[in-house]
Amino acid sequence: MSYAIIRNENYKMGQLPYIYRHNERKNTNYSNKEINKNISIKNYSIKTINTSYQKAFNIIKEEYKLKGQIKKVSNVMCELIITSDKEFFERIGEQETKRYFKIAYDFVASYNNLGEEFIVSAKVHNDETTPHLHIVFIPVVHTTNKKGKEINKIACSEFWKGRESYRILQDKFYKYVTDNGFDLERGNTKDNEHIPIEKLKKITNYEIQEMFKDTKHLEKEKTTNNIEIMRDDYKRVIGKFNTLAKRYTRIKNTVEETMIKAEQIQVENYNLKQENKELKKEVITLKNYIDKTLLGIYEADLYENDNIRTMQHNKSRNPFNTDKLYVYFNAYNFRTKKFAPDKYILELEQKQNICKAKFVDYHDKRIYSEGYLICNDEIVFVVMENYRPTSTRIDVPVIEINICNGTDGLMLGGYFGTNAKCEPSLRKCYVSKKNVDFTDEMFEQLKLNENEQEILSKQNALYLDIFNI
Repeated sequence: MSYAIIRNENYKMGQLPYIYRHNERKNTNYSNKEINKNISIKNYSIKTINTSYQKAFNIIKEEYKLKGQIKKVSNVMCELIITSDKEFFERIGEQETKRYFKIAYDFVASYNNLGEEFIVSAKVHNDETTPHLHIVFIPVVHTTNKKGKEINKIACSEFWKGRESYRILQDKFYKYVTDNGFDLERGNTKDNEHIPIEKLKKITNYEIQEMFKDTKHLEKEKTTNNIEIMRDDYKRVIGKFNTLAKRYTRIKNTVEETMIKAEQIQVENYNLKQENKELKKEVITLKNYIDKTLLGIYEADLYENDNIRTMQHNKSRNPFNTDKLYVYFNAYNFRTKKFAPDKYILELEQKQNICKAKFVDYHDKRIYSEGYLICNDEIVFVVMENYRPTSTRIDVPVIEINICNGTDGLMLGGYFGTNAKCEPSLRKCYVSKKNVDFTDEMFEQLKLNENEQEILSKQNALYLDIFNI
């Protein structure tokens, strides 16, 4: 017989990125070998989310003016995993499986008067051994404040109030799904109360429960002298022993596997702590360097050093015969989550020993950063050295321009810098002496190809060969 399985986990704010990446399949690789990425396309959402769980929490909290004090130790979201065993889903078929999960979703939306608006995500995973549904929601209770005014409050401890709360959940879930036509048994709460979610997915036939159900009645001593009765009873006992031995072996292997993984996690945790200590030291060193260099000392010393001055000043010249260039590249919009054409102006000013450069917004003429040119007969580097103490962003981009194969119309180049989130940003670009239109063809040509995107996503760095764009 198959069981109606529903299991809850509570999560703090710091844990949300991990369950988000797992549930929404944002990871590249998974330690869970049961996940078959080749069939992840069969996963689907009953309620779709278009942002991270943390951002969704903040949006819902603000939109519905949710009350409640949120601390680091506060449980801010709950996750229900709903499933049964593999045989059950194979027996009822694809359409009834979808109905089962939709019925489960409706149950959660109405449980404790929660409300569908407080469900953040509902994702069905069909790429593992047994289909199952992840429902992530904010535990909101509808109550009144001291003045008697009705409020919506984030309170996990009140949502799951009382020692019997999970038993009540499973009772009501079992009744709800059976009332909707699904032939399932009520699971044994006591035996699976502390089984982790990962193991719950594996032990969906409830070996532990069945083992104890089969052995709860002690064997009665036989007083007969009838050889046939004793032979039949002997066969029965041996058969039952063999069945229990197999189940014991499966349970033992599961426990040993869990313990091994726990020890591995402890070792990995220790190594991460050691790495974290080293990273903190590097951050302090880097911060001291930034404070010393980017706040003025570096700028003052840069051209005072004879060696650097000689090397850079000899190469710092304007090879374009114009004091204005136009830079075209595909900019990422964090609000729309899409790339769009963007244009900037590069203003050049030749001094006695240096060619200065300003990176200017084409539309509002705002200066983003300033620097200088270094070049030879083939390539120009526009090095920006600008730091604003009022900004958290250190914007020190480099623009690389191929001048040996270009024309007055378009020259190939690359933009290396940081984006608005202070993450490495690399773009192909066109540079022109003329203010030309940014065409769709240019937009397509400036996209990173699949190989470049793969390298950039893995290494956060990429060398662009601007001679072969």
